[in-house]
Amino acid sequence: RDLHSFPTRRSSDLYSCKKVSPTRVESLLAASPLVEQAAVYGEGRSALAALVVPAARHGGSATCGLAHDAAELRAKIAAEIGLRLSVAAQEEQVREFVILDRPFSIERGELTPKLSLCRAVIAQNYAAELAAMDGAPTVIHAGQAPPLNVGR
Repeated sequence: RDLHSFPTRRSSDLYSCKKVSPTRVESLLAASPLVEQAAVYGEGRSALAALVVPAARHGGSATCGLAHDAAELRAKIAAEIGLRLSVAAQEEQVREFVILDRPFSIERGELTPKLSLCRAVIAQNYAAELAAMDGAPTVIHAGQAPPLNVGR
């Protein structure tokens, strides 16, 4: 690992050290037909991590859960992250990710009425998933959704 090129602190929407904009990385990921939503985090991490909601036609949805073959979905998402971020700088590369089984929602406070991400609420709702990322992509199965955060 190059220990000098990773984000360590967050200031507004930019990470210090190499100044990585999570919005840019999220936009690159969300441009994929396999990805419905993505939230990127780097604060206190050795590399960027992403929470990824797969597109409904590729196994993700709030109502139908994940595809039957989670390993296949994980491999497809990993390949797609690599493809989408091939134009990104080294410090913008996502090294770890979790596949979620439900989209971010206004009701849980994760999205604004304009559908912008509320990163602090998402980080709070998925704190365990963000903390548990250890270099291996993970799938969060139905029944492990975080508690409802209304009014945030």
